[in-house]
Amino acid sequence: IQILAPTPYKIKVEKEKLSDMVATIIAENGLCLRKGPGTEYEIIAVVSKDKTVTVLDKNTDSEWLYVKADTETGYMNRAYLSL
Repeated sequence: IQILAPTPYKIKVEKEKLSDMVATIIAENGLCLRKGPGTEYEIIAVVSKDKTVTVLDKNTDSEWLYVKADTETGYMNRAYLSL
């Protein structure tokens, strides 16, 4: 029997240039930057309304974006961002 370590989650990404895309937080109370693409993942930081983040990648359904906010990277829900 071979015991395998659990693999980290993976998301499929669409191939398009996102490195220059900037998004603005539109949520009144700011938006959580999370460790993974879902509300079940730990919050890294909360970014204030009207702040901008750099979009680095997105999942296939585009619901969650992988972003850079200041020096931190993580996931944000696209519904609360203005692209």
